[in-house]
Amino acid sequence: SPDLSGTVGTIQVNARERLLLCRESDAEALRDNADTGGPDTVTVRGENYFLIEKHPDGTGMVTLVLSPAPESED
Repeated sequence: SPDLSGTVGTIQVNARERLLLCRESDAEALRDNADTGGPDTVTVRGENYFLIEKHPDGTGMVTLVLSPAPESED
């Protein structure tokens, strides 16, 4: 919903996206939406998310923009 979007710092997000701050070295192998082959999946507290964007802050930390991954039907 466009009504549920906003800006956190310099990062534009919508209501479905989540932010995760971590060390850049821990996230360097992760592929985001811009990479060919599609985004990687990240699991946080048992919930799966697609990695939409990575935003390094220049201090060794990176903010990951995550979007909920659809439930898999087994």
